[in-house]
Amino acid sequence: MGLILATNFIDRNNFKRVQDSVSTIYEDRLVAKDLIYDIQLEIHEKELLIVLNNTTAYLSQKNKAQDELNDSMTQFSTTKLTLEEEKVFNNLQTELAALFTL
Repeated sequence: MGLILATNFIDRNNFKRVQDSVSTIYEDRLVAKDLIYDIQLEIHEKELLIVLNNTTAYLSQKNKAQDELNDSMTQFSTTKLTLEEEKVFNNLQTELAALFTL
């Protein structure tokens, strides 16, 4: 009887560990991937407006785009990053700050 209880307890702990791993993969990888895609789209839209020399549209969308980029960056910073990802993310933050000043 004790052996059955012990194996059930171990199985329950293993199941909880797997469940936590799956949720971490979802939150830290798939959500991060979507955020990276959103950030890339916002930056690309800014590039197109600058290349097309459409300053009126750029200026009208400037604050909205910066707010959306800042929100995405804030959400992305809450995910768990590897050391390499953290370096790239810090570089991206620096580059975005330089872009906003332009």
